[in-house]
Amino acid sequence: AHCKAGQVKGECSTNYLWDKNAPYLIKKNFHDVKLIICLRNPADRAYSHYWMRKSYIKSEKGSFEEAIAKDKSYLEAGYYYKHLKRYLKYFDRKQILVIWFEDIKNSPNIVLKSVLKFIGVNQTLSYNPREKFHGAKTVRFKFVVSLMSLTSNFLINFGLSKVLHIAKKMGLKKAIMKLNMSPLKYPDMDPATRNLLRKKFKYDIKKLEILLNFTLADRQLLS
Repeated sequence: AHCKAGQVKGECSTNYLWDKNAPYLIKKNFHDVKLIICLRNPADRAYSHYWMRKSYIKSEKGSFEEAIAKDKSYLEAGYYYKHLKRYLKYFDRKQILVIWFEDIKNSPNIVLKSVLKFIGVNQTLSYNPREKFHGAKTVRFKFVVSLMSLTSNFLINFGLSKVLHIAKKMGLKKAIMKLNMSPLKYPDMDPATRNLLRKKFKYDIKKLEILLNFTLADRQLLS
């Protein structure tokens, strides 16, 4: 509601990529939408997801190996070919921009320019390399995270997104997060586990190359 008329608007969620109903529902409600999909090494994605649940949400207690054995969603989310193919049933390929996690780390301004061009806005914006977003974090008090999420949803559901926007502009969210969170440096994945995941994702990645008409060796998706 706080956006101006004619302003390009959007939102993001990692869940949309692998949610089976998302492509149909997005097409039904926003048929001419532009979609940006960010992909990374699926093994690293699964490992990062695990540490988010373990240190941020605090829903995981066991090891990574135990987590992927009992919860199929860790691996399911990394079968990119299957998920992208589902989207291409509903959307023209020109409506989808695929970007790579490694490129965001190594060449953020090049990626940013391609995104801005794709959505049709001013391409003179640049990224400040001193700022880092969504890095791995550990939470001191889980209830604070839950309270922030509930407050945000409440404001949006009651048409008060402008209040939320002002609070973010004032730096209130950053201040709370800084007090309640600290950076997390988690250990490297066990080589044997990485090798197992490499084998599980190999076939899907090969099909993804064909689907995108793109060689993915330099994207380190199988490393």
